[in-house]
Amino acid sequence: MGRVRRGPGPLLLLPALAVVALVAAVPVGLLVRTALFAPGAFAELSGETSLASFAALFEGPFPAVARRTVRLALLTTAATVVLGYPVAVLLSRARGGWRSFQTLLVVSPLLMSTVVRAYGWTLVLGSQGVLGGFLENLGLPRAGLLHTEAAVLLALTESFLPFMILALAASLDRIEPAVIEAARSLGASPGQTFLRVALPLSVPGLVAGGSFVFVGSLSAYATPALLGGSEVRTWVREIQELVMIRFDWPTAAAASLALLLVAALLLALGAALSHRRSARAFGQ
Repeated sequence: MGRVRRGPGPLLLLPALAVVALVAAVPVGLLVRTALFAPGAFAELSGETSLASFAALFEGPFPAVARRTVRLALLTTAATVVLGYPVAVLLSRARGGWRSFQTLLVVSPLLMSTVVRAYGWTLVLGSQGVLGGFLENLGLPRAGLLHTEAAVLLALTESFLPFMILALAASLDRIEPAVIEAARSLGASPGQTFLRVALPLSVPGLVAGGSFVFVGSLSAYATPALLGGSEVRTWVREIQELVMIRFDWPTAAAASLALLLVAALLLALGAALSHRRSARAFGQ
C-alpha cells in the first residue's frame, strides 16, 4: 500500500493561531505583567514585582462587591431559566413560518444596543417614569427601582433571556418526538413527561445557556452602571474605577485576571458537562 499523504490541515491553522495570539495572548500577558507591580494610587509600572495587587483583592470593598456580583449573576441565570423554558418549548414545537416569526421575536431585543435598552429601563423604573406613574394612580407615593439590585436584575434578565431561549430550544430540537410520544403512551402526564424526559435530555442546552448567561452577567458593565448607580457596585465597575479614577493599574489588572480566570473555568466546565451529558443522552 502507498504511503498516506497528510493534507495541509495543521498549516491552515497558523493564521488563526496568530490572530488569537495577537488579540488574546498578548493582552493577557500585558495584564499579568502589570499585575505584578506594586499596587497603589498612581502606581508606577516599574520596580520590583510582587503579588500584593492580588492580595489586595481580598481586602477593602472587593469581597462584598464579589459577593454582590456573583449573587446578581446567579439570580439572572435562574430567572432566564424559569422564563426561558416555556418559550423554548413553544419555539421547538413551532414549524415553518410561525417558527421563523417566533425566532425573530426572541432575537429582536438584540437588534438594539445594550445602552439604549438600559436607558429604556430608566424610563420604566424611575420614580418619574412608568412605575412611578402607576403607583401614583393607585394613590401611593411615587417611587422607583432605579439604583437598586432589583433594577439591575430585571435589565440583565431581559438582556440575556434570548440567549438562554435559543440554547434551550436548540437542545429541545434534538429530542426525538418518538421519545415524547412513548412517554405519553405509557401513561405519563404532560408534567411528568417534561420533568422525567424532556428536562433531563435538554440539560446540555441548559448548561450551555447557563454558562453564557452567568459569565455575561459577571462581566456586564453598562447595565449595572446605568441602572445601579453608585449604590450597586459590581466587579467590572470596580475595575473601571481603579483604571479611570484611582489610576491603580496593578490592582485593576489583577481584578481583570481574576474575572478572566473565573469566566474561563466556568466556560470550560460548562462545555465539558454539556458534551458529557449530550453524549450520554443521545448515545454519541
